[in-house]
Amino acid sequence: IMFYKKDLFIHNEFTIENNNSHTNITCPYCEKGELLFDSKKEKMLGDEKYNKQLRQSPDYDSDFERYYFLINLICSDHQCKENILVAGIITEHQIYGDNEGNGFQETTYKPTYFSKSPHIISIESSYPKDIIQLLESSFELFWVDKMSCANKIRICLESLMD
Repeated sequence: IMFYKKDLFIHNEFTIENNNSHTNITCPYCEKGELLFDSKKEKMLGDEKYNKQLRQSPDYDSDFERYYFLINLICSDHQCKENILVAGIITEHQIYGDNEGNGFQETTYKPTYFSKSPHIISIESSYPKDIIQLLESSFELFWVDKMSCANKIRICLESLMD
């Protein structure tokens, strides 16, 4: 029986608030630990041409500027401690908590690449090796092209039926 990891599958992003390191993404290596944000190894690059054009607009709002990220996530399980490299699009928003302007910064990471993709469908060790490889291949495609991901899952199901 396969179980969808609904939160990861639906939202396709994660947020980090006030330097909190939690992502709520399960480690794809050990399937036990949570992937934690390593702020010491974060790189952020702006899309300068796009942002320059945006700043010239009369309706300019810095919330719409485009940035890219490259971060390292580390498994929280003390026996695993694997590193996962993640790249994608980043947005930052000021969240106001009251009428006096007090609030916090929320950073949203929308991944387009994982060096080892999180499992969006649970994988049991009893599955045939070729099925596991097809599923893991589909997980990698999920972040880039949802239709290709769905096609890999279809191939996986056809292989199971054969």
